[in-house]
Amino acid sequence: MNWTNAENIPLSNNQDVFTTRWRELIKTKMNFLSNNIDPRNTSYMVPEVAESWIRSKEFGVNPDMKTMGQMLSTAEIKELIHQNSLLIDTAVPLITTFKPLLEISGYLLVLFSSDGTILHQEGEPAILSSFNRINAVVGAVWSEKSVGTNAHSLSMRLKRPVQLLGPEHYCLQLEDNISSASPIMNEFGQVIGALVLVHQILGDSPWKNNLLNLQAHTLGWVSSMGVAIEAQLKLAQRNYALKMTNSTLKATLEYVDEGIISIDHEGKIKHLNREASRILRLSQDEAVGRDLKPFFGKQSNILKALTSVKPIEFLEVSITNQINELQYLLSIKPISEDDNCRNGAGNWRMP
Repeated sequence: MNWTNAENIPLSNNQDVFTTRWRELIKTKMNFLSNNIDPRNTSYMVPEVAESWIRSKEFGVNPDMKTMGQMLSTAEIKELIHQNSLLIDTAVPLITTFKPLLEISGYLLVLFSSDGTILHQEGEPAILSSFNRINAVVGAVWSEKSVGTNAHSLSMRLKRPVQLLGPEHYCLQLEDNISSASPIMNEFGQVIGALVLVHQILGDSPWKNNLLNLQAHTLGWVSSMGVAIEAQLKLAQRNYALKMTNSTLKATLEYVDEGIISIDHEGKIKHLNREASRILRLSQDEAVGRDLKPFFGKQSNILKALTSVKPIEFLEVSITNQINELQYLLSIKPISEDDNCRNGAGNWRMP
């Protein structure tokens, strides 16, 4: 293994805390990997990160690996994209809006599935190219089992934002990165993915950079984006559920043997089922937006009933269409009422 010699890292008065922690993390990792000294015994280690190192070693992850992760097949990637289509469709537009900022700031933003597979990434071309060389591409599985300790796996495991500083990553290839990750959860609190913002620290001595402000900034940024994606997901899921409910209701209404018509507060037709279409001798396209009142002729009691806010049951009426006049039993049920609108629905059946 080619680990940096922690004892040779110089200290300076204005960054003692940061440099000391970086140095101690490297020393702790060297002792753990070479001598199996428990990393949980040092105060410089976050307990959850130390436990992840131990799991990574038990998984047999090679900390010196040059190519990271495991690649899915073309068919598996296609299925993965399909299974995560809602997450991708919701998150990618938001990620894309930050593409110009990512490109000028040298950041990489990556969307992961719940099993740690890369779904999408945007960033400055040089950093994208750098990560692509180590197999950070769509369809690559970067789980804790395949690449060791990483920010997105920990964030999904702990269900909270996580930030890893350089040497906290298990593998040497990731030691020059500050990674900030936020889990993405659905409305039931289940983790469905993660968003990671990566800043690559270039140079031979990354610990010399005072990165405390950068750490706070990137963690706050990715956490806010994670919350925004969750909010958009909930909205999309509710809209989808409403659409499915409406589709099911319409399909059901098409097969009942009563004519059902919904109208707005002016008495204009908004929707009618197949039987109502037969009664009025109008197709759906012909009926929508048409005034329903003329079909009742001069029956004043019906006209009054249509504008009433009270439900009406089994009122005998005459319906006149283009061909004939027939008797029906009419029921009216108000759907909603406010200061500006009164909607209603009615159904007809033969007496």
